[in-house]
Amino acid sequence: MRFLESTDFYYLHVFPFSARVGTKAAGMDGKVSEPEKKERVRLLRDLDVAKRQAFYRRFIGSKMQIIPEGKVYKGKYMRGYTDNYLPLYLPNEKKLENCLLEVTIEAIEEGLLQGSIIR
Repeated sequence: MRFLESTDFYYLHVFPFSARVGTKAAGMDGKVSEPEKKERVRLLRDLDVAKRQAFYRRFIGSKMQIIPEGKVYKGKYMRGYTDNYLPLYLPNEKKLENCLLEVTIEAIEEGLLQGSIIR
């Protein structure tokens, strides 16, 4: 945990270990209890959220390009990715789907990086 806190990672893919029957790991001693696994996963996912938000904040005010996808998120947003793979959410406008857009990254709301189109 301390190592991960000290790094510049901005995204963690967290999941609990689950030994498969017939593997060496399934027969090893020193297994971590299920409650402890859940607590460790929770701590790492909390760290993931904090690191991701800190990374995203570095880009607020930046101008970027995205190509929004057609899927609607939370009933009101479309999403596109910047060239450095930041997921950016805009108010949904079907006509903008699959178009190259110049955008400004404005804020983090509802845990999502929000932007607006430069018109």
